[in-house]
Amino acid sequence: RYRELTDSTLTARAKAELERQTEFDIWPIARPIAPFLAASAEAAEAEEHRAAVVAAGAAGVGTVANNTGPVAAARKGGAAAPPPASSTTATSGPVTAASAAPASHKLLSLPPAVPPRPQLLIMTDATILEAAGGVGTLANVTYLNLHGNGIRRIEGLQACPALRTLVLSFNELSALEGVDELVHLERLDCGFNMIKRIERLKGLDNLRTLELNNNLLFRLEDLNALKKYTPALACLNLRSNLVCENKSYRGLVLRRLTVLCFLDGVPVSDADRA
Repeated sequence: RYRELTDSTLTARAKAELERQTEFDIWPIARPIAPFLAASAEAAEAEEHRAAVVAAGAAGVGTVANNTGPVAAARKGGAAAPPPASSTTATSGPVTAASAAPASHKLLSLPPAVPPRPQLLIMTDATILEAAGGVGTLANVTYLNLHGNGIRRIEGLQACPALRTLVLSFNELSALEGVDELVHLERLDCGFNMIKRIERLKGLDNLRTLELNNNLLFRLEDLNALKKYTPALACLNLRSNLVCENKSYRGLVLRRLTVLCFLDGVPVSDADRA
């Protein structure tokens, strides 16, 4: 079984190295993929058989058109020669994991088939409670993850005063709104949206992490809102926004946010503030 799984896939150098490791047993590692390799071998054999049938059919059409071959011989009174044996029948042996390796490689190279995720689109009390996972009431929600749901507007969170973490990345938000009443909020992730302004953050005195990467932010003036309304902000991520291309960007952020520890994923040192 060891040779069956390795001989057709490993280079000569790798096989020689493994052969020296006499006590190494690959079967416990390879056991989970053995059914997959066997299924791949069956699929490869079926495909070879189908191709051989198609090729044989095409050859038969050619002999009739040229008035030669077994059909023409039968018409002239001669004995028709038996059809050639299928190459698949003559050459294919028992299906092994080694023979399945090329087919399995082909299957593994294909992109994964990911089923589409149902989208919420609108934040309602019911969808918030479902996403929060059995907390009972909206007042008990402290963590809420609604990423990748096609949401275009932040709403319905006024009933979640205890919320501490809010994840709304990979949606279709165009503005920050509806979060100014979340006085206990510590982390806000709105990356990968279409937000153009940093605004409506009044009341977020406890916010420590703000992620707005991969949006449409372009104004340096928006940094004033962070200084005014998020005094405890320690981690800020604005990567992949137009505002980051400004030469004054990093220095201005560090002067505005004096307690910042991480900017765009990079730790802030004393030398950065000098």
